[in-house]
Amino acid sequence: MMHKAIDRRMGEVLGPSQLAAILGQLRKEHVELRLHMERIEWAADQVERMADAAAAVKEIQGIKELLRHFMESLEQHAAWEEESLIPVIEEYFRRSYSNRIDDSIWTMEKDHEMGCMYLRLFLQKETELDAQPDADKVAEAVRCLLQGCILLREHLRIEEQIVFPLIEEVLAMDLHRG
Repeated sequence: MMHKAIDRRMGEVLGPSQLAAILGQLRKEHVELRLHMERIEWAADQVERMADAAAAVKEIQGIKELLRHFMESLEQHAAWEEESLIPVIEEYFRRSYSNRIDDSIWTMEKDHEMGCMYLRLFLQKETELDAQPDADKVAEAVRCLLQGCILLREHLRIEEQIVFPLIEEVLAMDLHRG
């Protein structure tokens, strides 16, 4: 039996080239998202080291722009996953590896949701800082930002540990059978 994934949207069987393209896109986007997060975390680290709350607030405004760009990229990535990756997982992998991946998928989804929640909380706290710069409020905002990054980094890590090997396994089976 050939192991092919079904694309529910189109009713088509995805062959090795489409699966390889999905895996390649996933890897590319993960690298880009990690680079965004590294820039944000580096900037947040710089803010944490600042003694002047007013100067820290100015830096946080710069971080806000980095974060908005990151969140747009993350949103586009999530939409692409919903359209291209999730149907593959639903139709093939959950059927074949149900016990192995259901908990991981749930954790991955929760890490994504919670990570985004912390990023939105940072944005909320950032607007409060404009009114009254305060070192404790700056630290609290930065903690929210960094916690969001930690959770989203974990989301990517789980996805790479679960989804990447599954797609690679299907590709290897098709290669040996082809």
